[in-house]
Amino acid sequence: MGRVCMEKLASFNLNPEQWPYGKIRIIAISNSVKQALENLKKNVELNSGDISNLIIDLEKSGLKHAYIVGGANIISFLKTKLINNKTITQVPILLGSGKSLFGNIPQHVKLSNAHATAFANDFIHIRFEVSYLKLRLPVTHLQNTHSGQFHKVLGTLKKIELGLFSI
Repeated sequence: MGRVCMEKLASFNLNPEQWPYGKIRIIAISNSVKQALENLKKNVELNSGDISNLIIDLEKSGLKHAYIVGGANIISFLKTKLINNKTITQVPILLGSGKSLFGNIPQHVKLSNAHATAFANDFIHIRFEVSYLKLRLPVTHLQNTHSGQFHKVLGTLKKIELGLFSI
């Protein structure tokens, strides 16, 4: 996860039962922050070095899977086609405005075979398989009539609404 995501996660002051990542090893990536925030130190490591070196080190240590969190990190990994599965964490808060969840990626990405898990704090993880599409279709905007917010929808063969909110 990146700095912004780490700071947002820290602001929730989650207790152990609410921690959405279970026993997954979490590494925050930031050039500006040099240590994990106080209430995350038990669960989050910090890396301020080069991401490619981090990936090499993790592979050497036997890591086979990584969970990439945070908009800037996700975009970087999508651009290099390093993501095979995508999990969107939906938090039960409707926002009036905010940043695009995925930003600008150079091609469309199809998400399929969804599986959902609900947590005691009402967070929901939705896991998808990722396919990188060769065609470039226009991205459309649809209005959510319940909240009045606009959400980007991927213009693939069938439209897939992408996450409402990500921590």
